[in-house]
Order: sequence, then structure tokens, then C-alpha cells
Amino acid sequence: MHPIFLPRGEPATPIWFITSATWPEQRTRLDAHGRAFADAADFEPRAGRHLLLPGSDGALGGVLFALEGADDPHKDLLRPGALVGSPPGHGD
Repeated sequence: MHPIFLPRGEPATPIWFITSATWPEQRTRLDAHGRAFADAADFEPRAGRHLLLPGSDGALGGVLFALEGADDPHKDLLRPGALVGSPPGHGD
């Protein structure tokens, strides 16, 4: 990612945009702690749902955010805007 998109002096929080089709592969890319947390939370990749994943230090480690599939005729192209201000400590 180009540095211009990173907040100055703050570590970036990864956001993984997923669909029901991409979730199985993305789930395997999470570390063991992230997979266990998502499983315990019964995370389902339904459009608009998100899950805040804890990092190893207890801070926010990342965000899973579900979107509609690419071929969904009712896809909301502005859905990612729902994340603005959602993760704690961001956008305050």
C-alpha cells in the first residue's frame, strides 16, 4: 500500500473485504488466534456484517467486512462506507 494512505504516526489496521465465496480462503490466511476468534463468534460473511479481530497484544488486530458477491445484481457499491468510524480508536 502506498504510504500516502497510511495514517501518520499510527499503525494501520488491516481490513479484509470478503464475500461468502472468498471467506474460506481468507479464513485460512488468518493466524490461528484470528481463526479461533472468528469461529467462536460464529462469523458469517453476510453482506454488511463485520467482526473486529483482537491482536496478540489485545489491541485491534484487524477487521473482517463482508460484501455481496461480485455477480450480485443488488450489490451496494457504497457498503464499505459503513466502516467509517466503526473500528474503535479510528475516526474519533
